[in-house]
Parts: sequence; structure tokens; C-alpha cells
Amino acid sequence: MQFAILFLAQIILARHLSPVDFGSFALISTLVMFLHTLGNTHTDRFLIASKKNSQKNLNNIFTVELTLCLFLLIFSILFIPRILLLIGRPELTRHAQVFSIIILQNPLVKPRALLEKRLSFLSAILPALISNIIGAATAVFLVNKGFGLWSLVWWKVITFGAESLITWLVIPCKPRLAFDIQVIRESFMYSSPVMFAAIIAYIYSNIDYYLINYLMDAKTLGFYWMAYQASHYLLSIRASVNRVIFPFVSGMDSIEEQKVVFSIMTSLTSVIFFIIVFLVLLFAEDLVVLIYGVKWLPSAILIKIFTCIVLFKAVSSTSIPLLHASGVTMPDLEISLLNFFILPPVIYLMARYFGAAGAASALLLVGNITIGYIHQKYVKPLCGKGYFSYYGKILSFLLLGIAFICVIKILGATIFFKTLSYLFLLITLFISYRTDLALIFKLLKQGELK
Repeated sequence: MQFAILFLAQIILARHLSPVDFGSFALISTLVMFLHTLGNTHTDRFLIASKKNSQKNLNNIFTVELTLCLFLLIFSILFIPRILLLIGRPELTRHAQVFSIIILQNPLVKPRALLEKRLSFLSAILPALISNIIGAATAVFLVNKGFGLWSLVWWKVITFGAESLITWLVIPCKPRLAFDIQVIRESFMYSSPVMFAAIIAYIYSNIDYYLINYLMDAKTLGFYWMAYQASHYLLSIRASVNRVIFPFVSGMDSIEEQKVVFSIMTSLTSVIFFIIVFLVLLFAEDLVVLIYGVKWLPSAILIKIFTCIVLFKAVSSTSIPLLHASGVTMPDLEISLLNFFILPPVIYLMARYFGAAGAASALLLVGNITIGYIHQKYVKPLCGKGYFSYYGKILSFLLLGIAFICVIKILGATIFFKTLSYLFLLITLFISYRTDLALIFKLLKQGELK
């Protein structure tokens, strides 16, 4: 439901606003969201995994994170104007300063982890759903009143703010200020690799925005940002599933049971996302014109590439609950460091010679290299299977989809040929994964998966 709301809001805003507005918002968003990432200690994972006093852990984690986020908010208000002046966009100062309010969301939603630990997922997720409805409705109202770029800013500010307020209202026990150095040390020992990984990942995963703005223009950046957002909203599905799977797997005592869940989720995620990937690969141009309008047509090729990236991200994320439940958090940091050193120069070269599509392709290429590294080093020792055991079939289907695009271009890109191709690809997909799907249905029928 959140994905549907976000996607619908973006469609309406894209029809009213220009690619330049989206490009300007991308610059503001990357600056402020970096500080938001700095303020997220990711200790909610420790709250879920720890068997010790949950309320005491929450009190100390909340105190540290609130202090950190207040400092970052002050820093943002004071120094973001200088950064925007440095990159030649001082007119965005007021927008960025207002947007900075979202930094305080981190500590205010942290108690949600206790609801997830108790498997109270409706209470944990409902605030985000309600806040997305409120934020989207406000943005649509503002854009129809002619507020332009401010519509995008207030969309996110109100969404984050409403989620914080509603979460605070529904949590059974409010956190209190506390400072126990032992609890803080223990929580950060567990969560620090994830925290630093997220910070590093944010830097390398957003450097492409500034390179495109530097090498090209704000309009191209607008196409790029919109394509990225449109495709990556699909990852909200992945995040929702992992939010459920992690506490579930953490509660298992047997590694064999955890491996079964991992295998099932990998196959199921592959099938679900391939249904979307094939649709986008074949019909992206038609969908962009129908949904966003002709002015957004240059983003179609970018949406195709980003949707393929989302496929790999979604499938690779199924290993996170397995590794974290086993206390293995170092892969998060290692994969971020690999991307940090490899991705920026590759993006720069690809963007310089192949434009925005080159930058997106660089993300796809380097992402697969790092996924392969983590699977070979960490997943294979646990499960006995490496990268190609899980991704060989995915790569084959992706190449098959690309081959169909080439054939359709030769024969003529008619809806009839595209529809036939889509049906053929789906049938082939289900036949290939029939054994895995049969196992899933068998376990569901026996009541072993609930």
C-alpha cells in the first residue's frame, strides 16, 4: 500500500512539475538525507536481536541518537547554505533548511523496533502508511495551488513528521533519557558495521547525482532522479518483507531452518520481481508516456536499467536476515567499502562517455561485482552455495529479456508482439522455478510457513 501511495503521488507531481524541479529536489534531498543517514545508528537491529532488557536498551539508544540528531540539525541549518553556494545553487537554501527537520525522525521512530521484536507488525508499520497518505495528499494539494518545488519538500517533511508523531502515540512504553555506558558500548559494537556501511553507501550511491549535475544539467538530473525513484519504490516491498523475516529468523535456534527460509525467500523474490522486470523491459516507453506524460520519455531507458538494479538488490537483500541473525554484520561494511572505492570512478567514466544511461549501467555492473563477493565470502560458508547458484538463473533470464527487446525492435515494437513476448517470458519463468514454487506451496499447505 505504501508503494502504491508513493508511486501515485510521484505520478501526479511529475505531471505538474518539470524535470528541472525534480533535479533541484534531488540536490536538496541528497544533502539533507546524508545528515539523516549520519543520525541513524541502526541500533534498532540490536534491540530486536538482543535477549536482554529491551526498555533499558531503548532508553540509552534513544538518548544517544536524540543528542546526535539535534547536533546534526543545527549543523545543517548553519552550513548547508555554504555548501549550496559552493555548488552554485544558493536559491535552494530555504528549501534545504526546512527539509532538515526530517533529521529528528531517527530517534522518534526508534521505539518501533520493540513492536517488531514482539511481531506486532501492524502497529509497527501502520504509522508509516498513514503518514504517507497524509504527506502525499498535502503534496498534491500544494502542487495544484502552484507551490512548485515546495510541494516536493513538504511532501517529505510532513510524511517523516507524521510518522514520528503517530509512532510516538502508538508505542506502549515511551523511551526515557538514560546513559549507561555498558549498554551503549554493546549496542554500538553490534550495530556499528551496519551504521558505517550505511553512511559509506549513502556517499557512493548518491555521487552519481552530483556527477550528472556537473557533467550534464539539472534537466538530465531530473530524468535520472525520477527514474531512480520510480523503480526503487519497489524496494519498499523488500523492506517490508525483511522487516518481518529478520525477527522471525532471529527467533530460530537451528541454522538449517534459517537456510530453508533464506532459500524460499530468494526464489520467491526472484519470481515476483521478474514479473515486474519483464513488464518494464518490454513496455517502459508506453508506460512512461501513459503515466508520466511525453515530457518524461527520455527517462524510459533509465527506468529499464534501474529496474534491473532493483531486481538484484531485492534478491541479494534476502541474505541480510540470515547473516544478521547469525551475528554477522561485517558484510554490510565490506560491501560499502568496495562500492565506495570502485563505483565513483566507474560512474564518472561511464557518465562522461555514455551519459545518464552510462551512470545507471555502472551501478548495475559494480553492484553485481560486490554482491558476488559477499555471497562467495559469507553466504557460501553458511549455505554451501555461492553467487552463481543463486544468480546464474537470474542472469540468464535477464539476458533473455534483453534478447526479446532486440528482436521486437527488428520486427516492430507493436503492443501485440510485446504482449506475446511478455507471456512467453512469464511461462518460461514459472517453468524454470516450478520446483521452488512447488516447495513453497507444499510448506504453506502443511502449515510450516505462516
